[in-house]
Parts: sequence; C-alpha cells; structure tokens
Amino acid sequence: FNQCGESKDMRYTVALAALAATTAFATPAFAQLSGPVEIESRALILQPATIAAGNPLDFGTVVASTVAGIVSIDAASGIASDNGTGATYVSGATRGTFYGNGEPNGQVEVVVSADPLLTKVGSTAFLGYSFDANGDGLFSIRPDGLFTVYVGGSIAVKANQEPGQYTGKVYVTADFR
Repeated sequence: FNQCGESKDMRYTVALAALAATTAFATPAFAQLSGPVEIESRALILQPATIAAGNPLDFGTVVASTVAGIVSIDAASGIASDNGTGATYVSGATRGTFYGNGEPNGQVEVVVSADPLLTKVGSTAFLGYSFDANGDGLFSIRPDGLFTVYVGGSIAVKANQEPGQYTGKVYVTADFR
C-alpha cells in the first residue's frame, strides 16, 4: 500500500480503465461511403402569348389633283399603287405590321379593325379608308413560335383634297388557342 492506502494493483486497474475509456472515445468510427445520389433538374419554358405593333401603315406621299383617285398598299406584297386617275402615289408607302409569338405550331385567331376615316389634325378634312389584312383570321403559328400580320388598304383621295398629314388607327386582337 502507498501513503493514500491504495494498492499497486488498484492503481494499475484504474490506469487501465482510464486508458480504455480514452481509446474508446479517441478511435474514429469507420464511415461507409456511398456513391452520389442525384435528382433531375429541368425547366419548361413557355412563350407568352403576345402581339405587338411593328411598322405603321403609311400611304406615303400622295399628290392630289382636280380628279378623285385611289391609292392602295397591298397587304401581302407591300406594293403601293394608284388607280391611274386623280391622286398620284409618289413614294414612302409601307404596309403595317404586327408581330406576335405564341405556342409553336399552335393556333391564333387574329381580328384586324381600323378607324373608318383618316382625319387631318386640326381640320374637318378626311380621307375615306378601307383596310386589307394578310394574316387576319384563324391560322397556325410557325414552328419557331412567331407570326406576322401585314396590313394594307386603300384611301379615297377627293378632287382637290386639302393638303396635310392625315392619320387614323389600325387595331388588332389575337385569341391564342
């Protein structure tokens, strides 16, 4: 026995127990590794169903005369012409355009309407007006999801038509199916 009353065997047993406890906590556990686990990432992108204004319908520069005449713009080709009597088309005409996008190969019903007259700002003068649309009605949207509506028409220029800038509006609605 020592001065504290412990036997040599007892000290040895306590030391062994402490060593065993330290070893049990200090030994790292063997982890099992597994291969990577995965999930699929994906997105479904839909194009919005929209239609927007492009170029305005512009009959360009027209010269009036003492005889009435008609100036037209073909909606399909964009070619402007006059009827050979009265008003003479000079230059600058462009067909109107509306651009849209929707579901590729989907369908859209397009309705085009317009003011019945082109009026001169600050005046009571007007031009009779009719429109023609290429793309009006129910049709299929292209595989790229885009479509274009072209608008042309005719103006009736009166004999001695008052000179100046005449304006009106063309409207389009689209019902995507």
